[in-house]
Amino acid sequence: MGEKSKLSFNGKVRKCLSKLKPHIMWIMIAQIMCLIFCLVAFIPFPIGLVNPATGTIINQVNTTLTEEGYVEYPLSSGVLRPVVAATAFQMFCLGVSRISAYTLYPFLIIIFATKMRAINNFLNSTPIGNYLDHDVNELHRFAGIYIAFDVWVHTLFHCIRWGVQGNISLLWSSYAGISGLIAVIATPLITFPMMWFRKSIKYEVRKALHYLFYVFAISLCWHVPVSGLWLSGYILPVLGTCICMYTLDVAYVVLFMTEKVEGSLVRVGDKGIFMSMDVSDTFNNRLHGRGGYVFINLPWVNRNQWHAFSLFEHPNISNRREVYIQVEGDWTTDVSKATQKDTVRTCWIQGPFISPYNDAPGYDNLIVVASGIGITPGISVVRNLKDTRRVCLIWMVRDPAMLEFFLEKYDLGRNGWNLIFYTGTAPLSPIIDNLSTNLHKIIKKRPNLNSVIPNIIYGIESGEGRPEDFSPANKRKDDVRASLIHKAQELDQDKDLSAAEIFSRLTQNARENRYLLSQMRGSQEYSRFLDIVSERENPTINNVSTKSSVSGRSVDAGAQEVDQDEDLANAEIVSAITQNAREKRYLLSQMRGSQEYSRFLDIVSERENPTINHVGPKPSLVDIFKSKSSPSLHPSNHYTSDRSVDAGADDFRPWEDNSKSVPFVKDLNQEHVLSRWAMTYCGGSVPVEKTLNSISKEYGIDLKTELFGW
Repeated sequence: MGEKSKLSFNGKVRKCLSKLKPHIMWIMIAQIMCLIFCLVAFIPFPIGLVNPATGTIINQVNTTLTEEGYVEYPLSSGVLRPVVAATAFQMFCLGVSRISAYTLYPFLIIIFATKMRAINNFLNSTPIGNYLDHDVNELHRFAGIYIAFDVWVHTLFHCIRWGVQGNISLLWSSYAGISGLIAVIATPLITFPMMWFRKSIKYEVRKALHYLFYVFAISLCWHVPVSGLWLSGYILPVLGTCICMYTLDVAYVVLFMTEKVEGSLVRVGDKGIFMSMDVSDTFNNRLHGRGGYVFINLPWVNRNQWHAFSLFEHPNISNRREVYIQVEGDWTTDVSKATQKDTVRTCWIQGPFISPYNDAPGYDNLIVVASGIGITPGISVVRNLKDTRRVCLIWMVRDPAMLEFFLEKYDLGRNGWNLIFYTGTAPLSPIIDNLSTNLHKIIKKRPNLNSVIPNIIYGIESGEGRPEDFSPANKRKDDVRASLIHKAQELDQDKDLSAAEIFSRLTQNARENRYLLSQMRGSQEYSRFLDIVSERENPTINNVSTKSSVSGRSVDAGAQEVDQDEDLANAEIVSAITQNAREKRYLLSQMRGSQEYSRFLDIVSERENPTINHVGPKPSLVDIFKSKSSPSLHPSNHYTSDRSVDAGADDFRPWEDNSKSVPFVKDLNQEHVLSRWAMTYCGGSVPVEKTLNSISKEYGIDLKTELFGW
């Protein structure tokens, strides 16, 4: 689920280690305990296996058995094991093999425990859940990588020892050799497709090969007889218990956590399928009706395949659950082909199961970061916590159909910043800004998360930029300003347009948005715009201002003259006034610092669009030029050279750089302040996840990630 990204094998290992640091210590403690017990075999007979006279492991009574590679275990009834080590080098090889075997025990338990979904759900509903991590996918992945290499190390050093002795036939003539050979052949079939061949091997093939873990585990159960207990023989009770518990867990999930429902599937653009279904009260009450993930089977597509999807709730119907399917792989492509038209079909759902996002209620402030379809678990968090927490949303999306769908269907929280970074190339619909009343900004570029996230924390913790203080009017002004700047850039390409024609088209653009150009008040775009349109028709005008360069009365006279003619069109008024200024060798923008620009633009717009609301008495053109101030003029060669437009120092915008944010956040108390914050991420973008991990380490903010990377 989420955007596909390429990550090297070494990168995957580093990623697992970085995310598992809290667990590595406990895993290492368990391994050390196993290691200590393993070394018991290397103490003198009769407690261990070492011959006190030779310092090696040989059969002290029967030399024939020694030659064949077997040693009789002490304190056992004639148990023979192929562990002869007659030289120092053979002792070393045996030591490596035993160490690799015993340190494998914790990971064998982990590999099964992380997939016992029903048991994990139950344990997390008890106080034991305080000590468990919901991000079991990374733990499972790391355990699999460790096993993949450890099994080969164990086998290799046994084979070297047997080969030196001339007993390599033990590999296929002894119980230990045969069972080990089966396990070592099964291991790469289970692990390598997931580690290196995910792109080249189909999902259903990889999934089928993964079930060979039963062959792997059962073969190891017979690797060492239980009769060898004390020095060995623990593998059967340990792995046997894991196999039984896992099998019972799977049976419980299939029989008691799987439901047959009617799924309504609706197309969303070319790459999206929205699915909703009504679930039972039992299903709804699991995880307290909050989020999680499910496995879905569509028997009319493929009866054998179950796929994991993040689950989110209907905004109004408590027993309705929804998923969003992004068309990416083979199965989703088949689903897309089968749903060319909206349909309601029978399907199976299994779950819901706990995910890292279920940790969200443990924090007061959340920053939900998502890439593409990774928005789905974030929608659940926003819906469930938006009234009791500050839930801020940072969503990077390139699919306009997906963006429009989620904004139209789901309400965003009022107490958190809601920022969307649109990275697609297709133009967005003009109505998209009005789909959600709580959407603060759509920014058409990639986010600088190293700036945006500290900005959000700074704004809320300092009180300088709380989302509830960002009014819809400010948002609307920003949107209109962006629209006008885009239009101005477009018009600037046509060098044949006159100043009046440019201005006329811009005012028309504003009117289409039911706005006046003066709603850009506070920015520098007016003056820079007027400089340009004047210079286009008279490039000889000086760009240096002096207060005495033009008389306020002369401009006033020009305004009085054109104001008398009610038949003059908007463009004609602008042309007449700017011509009057040019005759005085001056630019209108030299009135910067006053409100005359905005008042002038209000009036010329109202003359052609009297339906636009205006508060207060209607001013005349003469009133615009009453001010005698004429601050300095700054030359400009473009309508705007900045990606973002400064709308005033009083407006806090977390998507823009803020030099105060980083030092402020670094000075916050991690234990009492930043511990109340957490970030979540779903989406599969490696650069994004890497950046978030860096931010998490730098500021001490918890990061929860969710990914189903099959």
